[in-house]
Amino acid sequence: MPLARSLSHGWGGSPTWFLTTYVLGAQMTGPQSWRVAPQPGSLRSASGQRPLPAGPLEVAWSRPDCGAFTLTVQTPDSPALQGEIVLPAGQPLRVLLNGEMLWSARERQNQRVQLTDEGLVIGDVTAGRYTITSEYACAATVYLPIVRRK
Repeated sequence: MPLARSLSHGWGGSPTWFLTTYVLGAQMTGPQSWRVAPQPGSLRSASGQRPLPAGPLEVAWSRPDCGAFTLTVQTPDSPALQGEIVLPAGQPLRVLLNGEMLWSARERQNQRVQLTDEGLVIGDVTAGRYTITSEYACAATVYLPIVRRK
């Protein structure tokens, strides 16, 4: 028996939008601007693309172990496009951009990097491929046994 109605609904695509925009962190903020601000939660990795007028914004991130976070961003090759990258909240001990020291908790030397409540913001990012490695203090949760004394 054929279906008498469509099972396709517009709201069915919203999980993909939320995963791309928030978990992956790829956002289009204007006609020529973008932002990458991943919110990993308890996930270990994510990768995907966000279509922009100039081409896809490719993002991949991973947390291979406690205290480490690696983010790779490939922007479309367009000189008019500009964006910013926001590392997850918390104060990183150090951040490397394509293998070079970008920011350190001891030496805050780079003017285009700001530590905010949202995270570490790297502004004025132009076309290219960026690999950002950040190290955070590893905070392990320790559960102590509860002993009841009578």
